[in-house]
Amino acid sequence: MLTYTDLWTFIDNYNNSHLGEVFNPSEETLERLLKCLNRIRALGDRTLEEAFASGCGRFQNDADFFNYYNSNPVYQKPDGTLYVIPKDELEIMYEECGTDHNALEFLTGVEQGKLEDGYVIVEVDKMDGITVTKPTGNEFATNAAYNPNGLPGGTKEGIVKGLPNPVQNGTGHNYYCTLEGDRADIDICADGIETIVEEEEEESEENGTVEVETEVKVEEKTTVEETEDSVTVTSETTTTTTTTTTENKEEDDGMDDA
Repeated sequence: MLTYTDLWTFIDNYNNSHLGEVFNPSEETLERLLKCLNRIRALGDRTLEEAFASGCGRFQNDADFFNYYNSNPVYQKPDGTLYVIPKDELEIMYEECGTDHNALEFLTGVEQGKLEDGYVIVEVDKMDGITVTKPTGNEFATNAAYNPNGLPGGTKEGIVKGLPNPVQNGTGHNYYCTLEGDRADIDICADGIETIVEEEEEESEENGTVEVETEVKVEEKTTVEETEDSVTVTSETTTTTTTTTTENKEEDDGMDDA
């Protein structure tokens, strides 16, 4: 059984990876994490093959989900790999920490804040034809929290390559989750994804391209028309509008070891 001392050792290692904002959990979060990790350990000392036999999955923020799953195959990364965790362990993480994004971020080895606005669970139930391998640390999605011994809490993770959208091929589910504890099936091709797309458009300044319109004065022209009874002065200003597009490179945040 893990103790609070063990847990703080894991948290210190995670923070020392300099992945991002320091994880400073509340007492309530510590209790959730301890219960979660001890439930996962109760599953037994399994091999990688045994752990992933019943399925795999991952937690993603909205932007990642849309980027990965708007086409098939889902990957837009150079090596086509993705970090995943065993399905039964993912379900325990969701049950114990699903309303605490900081806890989930720590458990899955991503920087703090990535899941704070709600998140998506991608879950594969049927593993036929899917090979899970142990991460080497050389995968494209590897971040500063990589540790060959597993995720920050010592739980297992693996690498899959070329995984299709589980909804499109009938092998699993995509769930949209709120921090209030609600979760619902979504399909990238269905209306349910539109909310995610709209949110990402609003956040485009952070996650994509930003278009800024700027008015530039070109010429100011004044004309005078005289008649027998009056003088009319007309001032005309000609302007043009320029649009500047700035592309922000978004840091990859694959679910990595810590």
